[in-house]
Amino acid sequence: MNEWFNLERYSVGQLVLFGIAALFWVITYILVIKDGFKKQYVGIPIAAIAANFAWEILWSTVFHTDMGLFFEWGYRIWCILDIVIVYLLFQYGYKQIDNKNQRQAFKPLFIFGVIGWMVGIYFFTKEYIDPIGAVAAYLVNANMSLLFILLVLRQPKEIAIALRYDVAWYKMLGTTLTSVFCFWAYPDQHFMLAMTVITFILDIIYIYLVGKFRKEKI
Repeated sequence: MNEWFNLERYSVGQLVLFGIAALFWVITYILVIKDGFKKQYVGIPIAAIAANFAWEILWSTVFHTDMGLFFEWGYRIWCILDIVIVYLLFQYGYKQIDNKNQRQAFKPLFIFGVIGWMVGIYFFTKEYIDPIGAVAAYLVNANMSLLFILLVLRQPKEIAIALRYDVAWYKMLGTTLTSVFCFWAYPDQHFMLAMTVITFILDIIYIYLVGKFRKEKI
């Protein structure tokens, strides 16, 4: 097997498709980081960052995708970018919390959330077939998409200012292309495929809400 690309298990088309999907996620992270420093607001829900960071820590260190070394390093790039997002969260994440008393507790709760998700994802991956981490990733992704919707409904003014419309699209495109890859490469993984559909629907709702609130300039 080629060390960098697993062409025995996956076709060139499948690897290219997943690579493009991964690139959309890199763009999403970079734009969130750029806007985070510029606008001093983190455009990803706190709980979503905890779950996502936990997945990326595990899949860039403990577990390894079977797609090849190229994609292993892609996962690590995601994790490095997420470290910057976590830094921004510790600086500005309190702005997502309306209750001032709750703001004091968000950092230790975030750390607990990361640890909790790491424990859950670790044992889930050990007990279920998940060669690229996609099943656990879609559990995280569906959770993230729902939390995005709840955040924008709770703080429409802040989201309208802080989160660019194209970020919502890049997030959706990255996830959707990954979903197409999953249907192509894993047609028998029905639970995972169901999660891809749920995540897509939630992403479309989120895009609609972000566009609506930005257009209205609340």
